[in-house]
Amino acid sequence: MVFNRFFSVFATELKGFFKNSRTTLKNVLVLVLVFGMEQIFEKDVFECPSSKYFMYGNMFLFGPAICLLSLTLLLNATFWEVVTGCWAAHFSKRWVTKNLVRILFQALLPPGVWIVVALIRSNYYICLKLGPKKLALDRALRARNGSTVAQVKEKVDETFLNAMAESHMLAWILFDSLVVLAFIVVCFRRC
Repeated sequence: MVFNRFFSVFATELKGFFKNSRTTLKNVLVLVLVFGMEQIFEKDVFECPSSKYFMYGNMFLFGPAICLLSLTLLLNATFWEVVTGCWAAHFSKRWVTKNLVRILFQALLPPGVWIVVALIRSNYYICLKLGPKKLALDRALRARNGSTVAQVKEKVDETFLNAMAESHMLAWILFDSLVVLAFIVVCFRRC
């Protein structure tokens, strides 16, 4: 009896939480899906090729982000209201602007997270910038100009570490930009 009452109160509170936090939960779910998708791509699909690695790395860095942006907009009902209703006289410009800013911010969140996570992992960025390590090492060994093999390997390792550091810095810049954008959107919505 006490258990039934507890379960009933708990279920009611849980329903209220989900009703009031629908957007937050949706964003958390999207972020978890993006992270999982990135794990699958990196572990099972991605392997930097010896030729056309710049295009390949860019496609893995930005291709999923473009798909996520498109899907987020496609599945947003309010986006379609704004797009199809912005020409109608009964929608005010303020309503359209307010909703469009919110929609665009929500749509930019998944691709932004994708790019931040991919830059933190740095494999896609290193691939697009330097190609596979074996190829870079082979090139460096051919043009070593009197350096020992150990020196060449050390130089290639240093180049790859520098590219990884660049990738991490870009991730921080993008992450900070998303946080500032979120702050601006929240301030704008509360005006």
